[in-house]
Amino acid sequence: MVFDFQLLLRLIVAAAFGSNVVKAQPTSSPYEVRTCVVNFVGESCLTDLLPVANPIRYQTQPVTNPNACEDTVGQRGSLSFVDITLPTNQVLYVEVTTNVVGQENVGVDNFHVRPSRLTEPWGIPTVENNLASFYIADTGQYSVEFASSDLWKDLLRAQNFDALTLFVNPPMDPIPSDAVLIEEDITQFDNVGGGQLARTLGGGKYYFSAAQTYDWGQDVVYHVMDDTEVYFEQNSYVKARIIQTKQKVNNVFIRGYGVLDNAYPPTEYDIPGESDDGSRQAIHILGKNIEISGLTIVNTFKECAEFGYALNINANWAPLAVSPADSLGVFESGELQNGNPPYKARPAHCQDFNMDDTLNTDFTNCPTSQNDGAKVSFVKAISWQMGQDGINAGKYGTVTDSFVRVVDDALKPWDSGAHYERIVVWQLGLGWPINLG
Repeated sequence: MVFDFQLLLRLIVAAAFGSNVVKAQPTSSPYEVRTCVVNFVGESCLTDLLPVANPIRYQTQPVTNPNACEDTVGQRGSLSFVDITLPTNQVLYVEVTTNVVGQENVGVDNFHVRPSRLTEPWGIPTVENNLASFYIADTGQYSVEFASSDLWKDLLRAQNFDALTLFVNPPMDPIPSDAVLIEEDITQFDNVGGGQLARTLGGGKYYFSAAQTYDWGQDVVYHVMDDTEVYFEQNSYVKARIIQTKQKVNNVFIRGYGVLDNAYPPTEYDIPGESDDGSRQAIHILGKNIEISGLTIVNTFKECAEFGYALNINANWAPLAVSPADSLGVFESGELQNGNPPYKARPAHCQDFNMDDTLNTDFTNCPTSQNDGAKVSFVKAISWQMGQDGINAGKYGTVTDSFVRVVDDALKPWDSGAHYERIVVWQLGLGWPINLG
C-alpha cells in the first residue's frame, strides 16, 4: 500500500486515566473574545473592538453519569470554541478575557497561543491580569491558553483544564439563492423502521437555517444522492447525521460554518443503509467528488459506549449496505474484528475485493485520483468519549486545514493516495493521532 501522506501535526496530550474528581462547571463559556480587523501585524485597531459575531460554543463532558463508564475516564474540564472569519489578506487583532479561577495573573511567560510555530512570528502577546491581546495573521485553529507548562504535568489539573479554541476561517461564498430551506418540521421524515426517521435529499441545493431548531429529540438521518448540495448557514445547529451507504454517489457538497451534532442513540439499532451500521458515523458517504468544508462535527451523546467516526468517506472496512431482508443479514464490524475468513459475500463499494475475497467488478463512482477523491477542509471534529474517531477521507482523499479533538484515533488514512496537511490534533487519552491501518 502506497501513501502520498503529508501532515503538519501539533499534538496536545491530556492524560486519560486517573482521578474522576469533577469540579463544578459554569453553564456558559468562561471566556470573552473581541476582535478587530487590521491590515498588518502591529497596526492598531481602526475601529472599536467588538465581541465575536458568532456565539462561543461551550461544552463539558456530556455523559449524564460519567462515573458509570470507563469511556469517559479523565475527560473533564470544558471546551469553548468559536468560528471567526478572517477577511482575505488581512489580520485579526484579538482580545481574550478569561473568567476561569486560577487563570488570572499568569503573566506573558505562561500565556500561549498555539500552535506557537505559527503564532510566534506575529509578535509577543500583551497579558495583564485576566486579559490577553495578540495578532492572528492566517487562517487556522488556535488554542488560547492561560497556563504554565507545569500544568500539563499535573494529572488532575490537565484533566480539568478549561480550553478555548479559535477557529479562524476564510470567507465562504454565500448560500445559493435557489437553495431550498430544510424545515424543522418532523413530518419531513419517513419512518424507515422501528421508529427510525430518515429523509432523502435528492439532487439539488438545500440549506439548514440558523433560525430553525433542528432537534427532534431522537436520531434522524439525511441521505444524500448524486449532485446533492447541503449548506449550513452560519450559526446553524443540527442534531442529525448525514449518511449514504446504500449506493456510491457523485458530486456531493456539504459546506458552511454550522454545527452537526451526533446527539442521540439510534431509535432502531441498525437498518442497513438507513440508520447505518452500529458504529454510528456522523457523516458516512460512499462515492467520488465529495467535498465537505467548514463544518463543526460534535458528539453530545449522553450515554456510555458511543463508538463511531465524526467523518468517514469510503471506509475500506465497510461493505455496501444490503436490504434488511437480505439473507446476509446486518453487517457488523465485529465480523471483521472478532472473526476469521472466510467472510460473508458482502458487496464491496470501491475496494478491489468483496468481503469473501471475490473480485469487485463495479467501480462506478469510485475515485481514481486525487482529482475526484474526497476534499475535506476547515472541518472540526470534537468528541468526549473513548471510541469516537475523527476523520477518514478514503482512497485519494485530501484533508487540509482541519481540527480533530477526539478520544480515539484522530486521523485514519488507511488507503493509498491519501493527502493530509495542516491538521491540528488534540489527542486525548485513547487512540493514535495518526492510525495507518
